[in-house]
Amino acid sequence: MQKCSNIVFMRKKCLIQQSLILFDFYDCWILNKDVNLSEKSDIAALKIAVIQDSRTINSALNAGADEKNLIIVLTAEDAIKMVDDGSVDAFAYGDYPGQKAIATYAKNPDKFSQQKEIGYFKDYFAFNPDTPEEFVTSVNDTLKELKMNRAESGSTDYEKIFLKYLPIGCMDSDITDERLVDLVQKTIENLKGDPSGTLTSINAGESPYVDSTDPNLYVFVFDTNVTLLANAVNPQTVGTHYSGKPDAVGNMFRDNLTELALKEGKGWITYVYSNPESLILYKKKSYVELCTDSDGVRYIVGSGRYLNCSEMKEEP
Repeated sequence: MQKCSNIVFMRKKCLIQQSLILFDFYDCWILNKDVNLSEKSDIAALKIAVIQDSRTINSALNAGADEKNLIIVLTAEDAIKMVDDGSVDAFAYGDYPGQKAIATYAKNPDKFSQQKEIGYFKDYFAFNPDTPEEFVTSVNDTLKELKMNRAESGSTDYEKIFLKYLPIGCMDSDITDERLVDLVQKTIENLKGDPSGTLTSINAGESPYVDSTDPNLYVFVFDTNVTLLANAVNPQTVGTHYSGKPDAVGNMFRDNLTELALKEGKGWITYVYSNPESLILYKKKSYVELCTDSDGVRYIVGSGRYLNCSEMKEEP
């Protein structure tokens, strides 16, 4: 039995008294762009470089890779060189480390692209079993504040810090554009019948305003002055006036979505946003629609999803 001492970075390898989730981590296919990957059978046909003793080996096998086609290497540099010289078709590695390794070692980084998520892992900070519970709680609360509080400037301190070091990523999910539109229109229907009760239910995180199985599917509501009236997953910032407050890359997307809804009635908008359960920032798209209740009060209702990897490749 292993026992942790001091503060360490770990992946559930030690028995500990207290721990906290820091971020989720993706293992992705980083492929030569000449290779097409669409079906699981395509994965089985690929020769894939994987790092010795890494968790990507099991991820690749679970995704459909043929064990005899896995080429074990010692470093990411070795894997990238094999893709460059044609010895393998792809390499499996972590999302951010993979992109950094490509930028460092590849002859032509533009030759590579992320093709498919093959694993999803939760990483932890672990504390000595004698660490006071109050300290662990304080660290948890501080991380949550860093990742969730956008009230002051429009983006979180976490987003500003990590944007300096991490590329904007992609996230495959089952959330479709149709589900976003359905959720927005269901919310509009309820707002017209009971505005106050609907806003209260949204801020309480009740169904259907946040999906019971995927909290990335949720609804938000602004007034016509860009003040947040409701958010099903982050009600702490309700009441914040967001006009003139950009995302982490300077995009005034809240002003833009309000203007879009007021002028066109409905539409789509993209911006950069973090996921509280993940390390990096993502491109996100939201559907917004103007709603007018029985008293003539107007609301901008929206719901969004993170762009998947194939959509990111199509971005200009």
